[in-house]
Amino acid sequence: MSVVALVFAGIALLFAVVPKLSGFTFLFAITAMVLAIIGIAQRQTGRWMATIALIVGILALPISTVVFWSNVLENADDPWHKVPGGREGL
Repeated sequence: MSVVALVFAGIALLFAVVPKLSGFTFLFAITAMVLAIIGIAQRQTGRWMATIALIVGILALPISTVVFWSNVLENADDPWHKVPGGREGL
């Protein structure tokens, strides 16, 4: 369980720093945090992996929020989506 949580947390952190994928980080981060809490509660070996997964999952959420909103604000005035076929020509 801890290894799976760590994998999900790693994917969440990777998605958090990619602007086009930062919207999907929430799914992976929440899954990682739930699995990490389950891994910590089971009291088996590998609790340190579950703890790291929980920390990385918690850190991935604010990082992805900042990256997502900076990407939205950066591209808010870009008219490429209004013209069929791409960017406007001069």
